[in-house]
Amino acid sequence: SNYALSHQSDFDVQWPRVPPSEIFLKWKRLLEESRGAKFLNSTFVRRVLLSDNGKEVRGVEIDDGSGSTRELGAEVVVLAAGANAMPKIVTASGLESIRGLQRVHELSCSAVTATRFEIDGEPMPLRYPSNVWSTGGEVAGTFYDIGALRGGRPGVVLEVDTYNAADLLGLSDGDLESRGREVLSLENSAYGTSSGRVQATARVRNAALRWTPGSHGATPQLSPEGAPRGLLVAGDLVRNGPGDFGSHLGARGLSQEK
Repeated sequence: SNYALSHQSDFDVQWPRVPPSEIFLKWKRLLEESRGAKFLNSTFVRRVLLSDNGKEVRGVEIDDGSGSTRELGAEVVVLAAGANAMPKIVTASGLESIRGLQRVHELSCSAVTATRFEIDGEPMPLRYPSNVWSTGGEVAGTFYDIGALRGGRPGVVLEVDTYNAADLLGLSDGDLESRGREVLSLENSAYGTSSGRVQATARVRNAALRWTPGSHGATPQLSPEGAPRGLLVAGDLVRNGPGDFGSHLGARGLSQEK
């Protein structure tokens, strides 16, 4: 707990004050105009292509969904596919013997459900904008005051996220609403009977890296040990322990918010 308190800024959730699509479209246009970048939508990377001696990358093999594959040449390949897809790419590329990638197959993802409420009538602000909850067992999560985090009206839009939620993916929207109200009621019983409505629900099977005992040792560094030149890793599974600055280079935080 002392470590967490001493590094609170690393764990605080940072919410955009504009829709995320606006942020990504701005970056997209900037990269297209200044660097000549090209974005390929609905395109899957099948494997990383290596030079004849296997010491450097030369591109990737991709599938655009048409059933055929083609090669794209590249001097640098960044694996940002997450814990679900990355082991498949590593194996298909013949990289599983690389020391820094040998254990990525041990990593797994957590299913997540999310329910966002819009409060009718008088706003009901949470005591704290960001909160963690647990009722025992493996299922736990977070709940937020979206308005307060985005600089808007506190207590109008609230969200409940549940992790390790594989058993909840089949629930109806109504059941997820009931569970969300139960979580909000942990702070104030009035949320259980408030006249709010559900603004949106979401269910994602492989949403976030699952941290379990021993998983830190399976996470790769930004530049994996023994990897071919030009191969890098990015995303929530980059090793980011207290003594791993050389791996994350300061890009730390709660895994999903990186």
